[in-house]
Amino acid sequence: MKQSFQQRPSRFSFRKKALFAILPVAFILVSLEVTLRCIGFESPTADPYESFVLHHPLFLPDGERLRTGSARTQFFHDQVFERIRPANTKRVFVFGGSTTYGWALPEPQRDNSYVNQLGGLLETQAPGTRFEMINCGGLSYASYRLVDLVEECVDYSPDLIIVMSGHNEFIEARHYAGLIGADSVQSRLWYNLRTVRLLYHFSNKRPQPVLGDNPFITEHYIVRDQEEFDQTFDHYSRNLNRMVDACKDHRVPVILCTCPSNLLDHPPFYTEPSESMNEADFYYQVGTAIKLTESGQHEEALTMAQGALRDDPRSAIFHYIAGKCYFEMQRFKEAKASLILAKETDAFPKRALDSFNGFVRDLARESNLELFDAEAVFFAESEHGIPGENLFIDDCHPTVKGHRLFAEGLKEIAATILREESKRNSE
Repeated sequence: MKQSFQQRPSRFSFRKKALFAILPVAFILVSLEVTLRCIGFESPTADPYESFVLHHPLFLPDGERLRTGSARTQFFHDQVFERIRPANTKRVFVFGGSTTYGWALPEPQRDNSYVNQLGGLLETQAPGTRFEMINCGGLSYASYRLVDLVEECVDYSPDLIIVMSGHNEFIEARHYAGLIGADSVQSRLWYNLRTVRLLYHFSNKRPQPVLGDNPFITEHYIVRDQEEFDQTFDHYSRNLNRMVDACKDHRVPVILCTCPSNLLDHPPFYTEPSESMNEADFYYQVGTAIKLTESGQHEEALTMAQGALRDDPRSAIFHYIAGKCYFEMQRFKEAKASLILAKETDAFPKRALDSFNGFVRDLARESNLELFDAEAVFFAESEHGIPGENLFIDDCHPTVKGHRLFAEGLKEIAATILREESKRNSE
């Protein structure tokens, strides 16, 4: 008689099976996390806002030299320098956006930009010393893109680093709300995991789209609430602190610069109609106010602008119209205040905000760093303290004269730092 066999019930419940399946994965992840921490893995950095940043070096090996990577020459000058700094040479790296690059100047890579002018002035003061000025100004580069470059270049034997960053911070949307909660402990723990950073590192290797008529602006970041301003400022302050920390860690002197802007002769980039006004009425009012201003009817245009601002105090274009009217009426203090408000309330705030320049001043003072307050210099060099086309080509790019102000203002600060460093090194 054949014996019948029945399948014995499993000794393990579903929960135990799931646990045994998860344990190896958990072990691998924990081991990876421990390994990444042991080797000090930091890409894409501890910054929770940076999951979208491409991390490629600016300079690549070229024999015994370093050269701007070919993929970067769309945004940076093609430059070459020796790996080992030559004798009797001072190496100065200058970081910034298109102003530092020398955008719109006739010969930005030769002698028009403030970087090149500064090098010439320093060589005049110190005959026999060659000043190697390395221009790390990237077209439309904001602080979150520059911070990696500073952390890279401190390893290239710099004698001095100069940083001017503040424009371009809103040039592309970064969708902060999707990256990290306001003060969420869970979010902070999540972004502190090295494994998470590693996954971000490999998931963000694709190039970003280039849109619009300016090939260096990826998208217009229309800012509609205070939270977006606050989060962008928080990110900016983190980036500046990281740049300063990188310089301190490598004992490299650093000069911080504020960012001047064209207030008088460049309107805000974008203004949204208030909730109480439809778009057609808004543009009709703007057009009417502009026509009144251009025809010299400044009292009427000012009255219209003031009425619009009572309805919407963040209407950037009407702050600008009011400022232009005040200026023509020789009410210069009110003109300056209104024109600053036009910049501050711009819904596409491409120019550096007052809070950004204020942070640079505070950081320099609190960290005992040298400051070149370029904004203050441009105010002082402008009629009635209001910079315009006297020093700017457009919204924020200086003329050759404006670049000269930068170079002359930085000359004494840089020369003093380099002299003191030379004395310390010789002792």
